[in-house]
Amino acid sequence: MANTVQSIGSFQAFISHPLVNAGVKQQIRGLKLDSSFFDANPEMENSKRIALIGGGPGAVDTAALTTTVQFGELTLNVIRVATGNVTFSGGNASATTVPADLIRFCLAWQLIPDSTGATLDISYAINGGTENWQFQACTLGKVPPLKLSGNDLPEYAINLKYGSFTISNS
Repeated sequence: MANTVQSIGSFQAFISHPLVNAGVKQQIRGLKLDSSFFDANPEMENSKRIALIGGGPGAVDTAALTTTVQFGELTLNVIRVATGNVTFSGGNASATTVPADLIRFCLAWQLIPDSTGATLDISYAINGGTENWQFQACTLGKVPPLKLSGNDLPEYAINLKYGSFTISNS
């Protein structure tokens, strides 16, 4: 039986968009480690089976359709860690300081007529190496504008749609 050792403490995530902060990568902070903080799911199945009748009594044949699509959606559960404005091009507003957290980044991104998409890079240590994922052509699905809570830090479920991804190891 193989043993796997994964370090979530080494997890790093960066997001960049050419129209937000002039394309400078923004580190994603405020990930709450006592819950699921990253979840990527395909939007479409990669295969489908269709039952066919006609192979004789009691016999059912099937046909399979397969695709190589990788697009999907991902959710990052983050908390507010700072305040501040965001510099971006286009949209209905402008500001002058660097984004404070992913929530403010996404609230600014929401105002941009996006025709390029963002890039999301994540990495973490596993089995003595580092696994790197890059999600390309990300668009903003939704961002809650404000959440408040009494005895805990409220989690913001940031939803992004991605066009494809690549995986590498180092």
